[in-house]
Amino acid sequence: MVTDFYTHRLDKLLGISGVKADLELRAGDDQAFQVNWNTVRDWSETSRYDHSTTEVKARDMLVAVADPTTGVLAWLKAQW
Repeated sequence: MVTDFYTHRLDKLLGISGVKADLELRAGDDQAFQVNWNTVRDWSETSRYDHSTTEVKARDMLVAVADPTTGVLAWLKAQW
């Protein structure tokens, strides 16, 4: 259904896009990637307004997303 695309839930978007199985394979083969995925998977659009987020947690999120080797964004770009 078209309305399924209107979400910020990463797990749902991965399923819709057809790359969820690839993510699971990569996470199973690469522990550092698994840690990074675990860091970002529960992010939501409301997370950015959470004032209780510590600097350490914010830095961990940045690394989990942006690491050029094991980051989630690098993996996602490779899926295109």
